[in-house]
Amino acid sequence: MAAALIVGILFIGGIVQSGVVDFGSVFMSSAEKAQRKAAGAQLAGEIKNLQKRLDSGRRSLDRDVREAERNTSSSNRSALKALQNWQRLTEDAIFEGSTLTELEGQWAMADTLLRDSVFDEAQAAYQKVRAGYQTLYAEFQAAEDLYAAAQAASSAQSRWQRRQRDYRLSAPSAVAEATASTRDAEQAQRSGELVQALSDWRAAEGYWQGAYSAKADEVGRIDQQRKDNKAAESKRRAAKARREGLLPDMVRIPAGSFSMGSADGDDDEKPVHSVRVPAFNMMKHEVTRAQFGKFVAANHYRSDAERNVSGVKGCYTFETGQWSKLSYVAGTSWRDPVIKQSENHPVVCVSYNDVQAYIKWLNKATGERFRLPSEAEREYAARAGSTGKWPWASETQQCRYANGRDKTPLPNGHVFANRAECDDGYVFTAPVGNYRANDFGLHDMHGSVREWTQDCWNDSYNGAPSNGRAQTQGGCAKRVVRGGSWYLPPSYLRSADRYKDFASIRASSFGFRLVQDR
Repeated sequence: MAAALIVGILFIGGIVQSGVVDFGSVFMSSAEKAQRKAAGAQLAGEIKNLQKRLDSGRRSLDRDVREAERNTSSSNRSALKALQNWQRLTEDAIFEGSTLTELEGQWAMADTLLRDSVFDEAQAAYQKVRAGYQTLYAEFQAAEDLYAAAQAASSAQSRWQRRQRDYRLSAPSAVAEATASTRDAEQAQRSGELVQALSDWRAAEGYWQGAYSAKADEVGRIDQQRKDNKAAESKRRAAKARREGLLPDMVRIPAGSFSMGSADGDDDEKPVHSVRVPAFNMMKHEVTRAQFGKFVAANHYRSDAERNVSGVKGCYTFETGQWSKLSYVAGTSWRDPVIKQSENHPVVCVSYNDVQAYIKWLNKATGERFRLPSEAEREYAARAGSTGKWPWASETQQCRYANGRDKTPLPNGHVFANRAECDDGYVFTAPVGNYRANDFGLHDMHGSVREWTQDCWNDSYNGAPSNGRAQTQGGCAKRVVRGGSWYLPPSYLRSADRYKDFASIRASSFGFRLVQDR
């Protein structure tokens, strides 16, 4: 009896050397002990897998950062910043902190307990370590999304602040919640509680978005009121513009397709190509001296010719009494182009720059949206469905439709050579609308004055738009002019004829008309 007691005491003494006593294991069978050891080993394996996943994630992140840094460009700059943010957060909160060291110590203790068959304590220790690694891995994953979540919250805040500013709105409760969540997210992030920080950033985004969305109906009412006010103001300005004679007569030009250019013309008119033109409105005739004069009076505007822009004086025209040669003449401008004009003649001696200034003023004064036509719109409107050189049958019919070089004598009695064999009574410009309209109802699309267009000059139609829009690439220092003029022979009045000049050029044969998108 005494011997058995001594053996038992010695056995228990061996167990307590580990510092923990699991008396239940004393009476376990070998099979039960093996089963408990296997359960402990399984937990240890799960911890090992979590550790590997965490280490693998860290190595993968390091590679991604290095790769992004090697291939920095404007397109991946945001991605690099997100990766760097992820790396910085996880290094600070996980890999360089004390938590990993503590977990490794607890893991070693759990292994010791398992070897000493202290099963209950070993299992509890393993479970605690596993939970710790699970938390760290969750923090690592949360850190990946933190940058995007913070950006999303900031973006939602900015959207709300713009709406608040633009519409003078308030949402104190939602704003207070969003502000608190933002503060909590920043604090959690500084403390290394990355899962909590992610949750708080997403909550902040939700509150900001909620504030934004809750005001949708109110914003809709304000937008409608503003739209109504704008429409009323546009009507008021339009009515005033009509009373003051600022709104030009417009003609509706239907949508359609046509072949632009000429196979028999100059090289710059090729290749002939199909163009689809949307519907638009075009002035029935060119802008007149009277119309341009209202702009000048309203703005005290001085034209390029009056300011001698580009180092040349005045306008390109005749010298008084000298009817054989055109040149720049000091003191000439749209006000006095030497050639005889009345207020209902097309304004001349205006540059492309002058035209843009006129358009800006007219749009503001009328509440409408005018612009220069594209070259394609201009040719389409000039042809009005015709496919020949001119919309009329032959040169001898020119004087019915256009003001070009013809038999009408100059003031000195001389007549131009290389002319149409007809006489329209106007050697220089004629009053707008003086000639027959084309099939679209437009006057003076050929002759009288060359008209500025939007297009940059290109010496062929290679690469030209096929949708009727202006060509905005190429030699944009020069702009395309179309339509021929009073000074030019019939071949220059063709529908396909093209010319170009610098934006500051002004001549007594240059004018313009405007269009509107509809």
